[in-house]
Amino acid sequence: MEIKQYSLRLERYKNEMVKKIDDGFKKIINLLKDRKEILTNEIEKKFSEEMEKISYEEGRWIDKQDISAKLKDLLKEKNAIVLLINSKYICEGIRTLNEKLEFKEMNVYNDLDESLTFIKEINNQNVEVSLSLDEILANFGEYMSAENVNILEYKA
Repeated sequence: MEIKQYSLRLERYKNEMVKKIDDGFKKIINLLKDRKEILTNEIEKKFSEEMEKISYEEGRWIDKQDISAKLKDLLKEKNAIVLLINSKYICEGIRTLNEKLEFKEMNVYNDLDESLTFIKEINNQNVEVSLSLDEILANFGEYMSAENVNILEYKA
């Protein structure tokens, strides 16, 4: 082959290699973006559910405070007719104040497991492998390498 053909072939090989690199990293980046979205949605949903529970109970607590203040003012009333007129409210208020709040605990995530755990077959046995974030990053630092050098000879 002539030198010009080798030059073109070299350019084609380079373009193929760069495309393989781009394709490989695109796949990983898209996978990581998808995983991030799934995990973020899961966390936001869980915290929203817990916040709804808290908001509902907080509203009941505020209502109880208001009822307590109104009952306190009514009990200061010396006029029996006013007390009689408000007796239904007084009874319902006392019943409401005796109701227990249902909110007793929150179930929230306070940490993330940043390890990557998977099953790998080693010596015909399935072994659970767990990599820490630092190990994952160190291994990704070595992701992809150029191998298999081909020797092409050309006429000078």
